Amino acid sequence: MSDEYKNGLSANSSILVSHAGKQYVHRLVQGLLANGWGILFCTPIWFQRLPSWLRLLPPSIRRKPTSELKKRLFTFQGNLRLITSPIIALRKELTERIPGRPRVNGAQLNSEKQQDKFAARLVEKHKPKIVVGYEIASKRTFTAARSKKIVTVLDLAQIHYQDILEIAERYPPMDYILKNPYLEEINARKQSEYESADFIITLSSYARQSLLRRGFPADKVYEVNLGFDVNLFTPKRQYESREELRLLICGTDMIRKGLGLLIQVLKNLEHQGFKLKLRRSSNTVCLPRFPYLDF
Repeated sequence: MSDEYKNGLSANSSILVSHAGKQYVHRLVQGLLANGWGILFCTPIWFQRLPSWLRLLPPSIRRKPTSELKKRLFTFQGNLRLITSPIIALRKELTERIPGRPRVNGAQLNSEKQQDKFAARLVEKHKPKIVVGYEIASKRTFTAARSKKIVTVLDLAQIHYQDILEIAERYPPMDYILKNPYLEEINARKQSEYESADFIITLSSYARQSLLRRGFPADKVYEVNLGFDVNLFTPKRQYESREELRLLICGTDMIRKGLGLLIQVLKNLEHQGFKLKLRRSSNTVCLPRFPYLDF
């Protein structure tokens, strides 16, 4: 960050962080809190502890809501003000289940737009020093912030949308992206957010280069790797020797995570004796694209 933006910012200045879901936003918020920043965290649903009423439910009924609520559970340490709008999440869930209404793509986009309006109002009310937003859900938020000369930061979880389109056109398993009826509106929102962001955070050198190739100035785009929790992930001292290569796939969109390419590589190596066994941790709409997989 240049001296132009550092002037007037103190270690306990407030930062508004807006996210319509989860991803890794809680880690960003906790990192900022650990460095002494005061945080306004606005999101549809979040829990720092599970609701006490869950204990009143029979165990057989309690299991599913507990599992879902835990996806929005994280206890923060520091100067945090949590501001939620559960109605946004409720509308999304209902829209996805009403016959004849826009399904997943439409419900997700509407949720992002509602979050954007929600966060923009909070910018007007609280006037933070910095606003951190995420793709598709920050168009109005950044416009409101810039009108008040508030620093805007886009925490970009993907690469430039033009590169996404090019990959989708070249790699058939990803052509579902091109079939999204809301694609034009989504990309228009992304373009507006690119232009309104004072700074953009990317997750890798590849993602950063995707922006620099499109003409973004180098002093506007930063690379901040996600890293990992060393308390959870440590190298083994000894690995089992097996005939099969066993992989655990976590997440819902396995296409974009490269599963298709992995399968192609392993199929090409079958004659060398390589075997692949996959286990998935959740249901995914992408499985029909790999009908030859045995799960």
